[in-house]
Amino acid sequence: MKTIIKFDSLDLTQVAKLSQAGHTKEFIASFFGIDQDEFKRWMLKHPSLVKALEVKDPEKVKNVESCLYHRAIGYSLLERKVEGVDDKTGLPIVDSKVKQLPPDMDAIKFYLTNKDPEKWKNRRDTKNEHDIKGELATRLLRARRRLKNAHDDDMDFLE
Repeated sequence: MKTIIKFDSLDLTQVAKLSQAGHTKEFIASFFGIDQDEFKRWMLKHPSLVKALEVKDPEKVKNVESCLYHRAIGYSLLERKVEGVDDKTGLPIVDSKVKQLPPDMDAIKFYLTNKDPEKWKNRRDTKNEHDIKGELATRLLRARRRLKNAHDDDMDFLE
């Protein structure tokens, strides 16, 4: 696709609205008739375009955070299943039951590492690993020396 518009005629307000509605950069580029590669070059050259693409809807973010939180702690939901049709009334016969969904470990990890990263960092503590490796190496070296000394003492009778 060949780009038919210039950057100056691009409506950044409309770009922000499309981005806020959840559309991808690819969709937005094609919506305006812009070649994908050209759109990427514009993003590198024009910070205002990047800013328009990064507009977030705070209400949607809150909604997703709430869903993530509930998935992390587990939740109940009402499950309805149509079992058939009542012959007398013609209305559907619905079986309803409460279903309990357990907490999800991935949601727990994601929530905690993002909400309290200092306490729940998702990194290995390499300092402790180095301490352990260093201590192990020191112990092995000492054991070798003891074995060598013991071996040397055992060989004294040959002299």
